[in-house]
Amino acid sequence: MTERPGPAAIKSAERSIDRPGALARRYGNQAGSGAYDLFVPSGSGHGPRPLVVMLHGCSQTARDFAIGTRMDRLAEEQGV
Repeated sequence: MTERPGPAAIKSAERSIDRPGALARRYGNQAGSGAYDLFVPSGSGHGPRPLVVMLHGCSQTARDFAIGTRMDRLAEEQGV
C-alpha cells in the first residue's frame, strides 16, 4: 500500500476586502493544485460546524459566485 501525499503548504491565506470572512487558499498534491475560498463566519467558535461546498463553473470565479449568490451573507446568518 502506498502512502497518500499530504496537502502542500498553503501559499496564501489572505482575507478578501470585499468579502469579509473569506480566506483565499490553495491546495496541492502530486496531481496538481487549485485555489479555493474558505468562508469562516464570525463567532464560529470551536467544535464541529456544517460545511457547504459550492462549485462554480466556466469562467466564473469563487468570488463572483459567492457575491452573486449572496452565499457569504447566508453562511454568516446560519453559522456555516
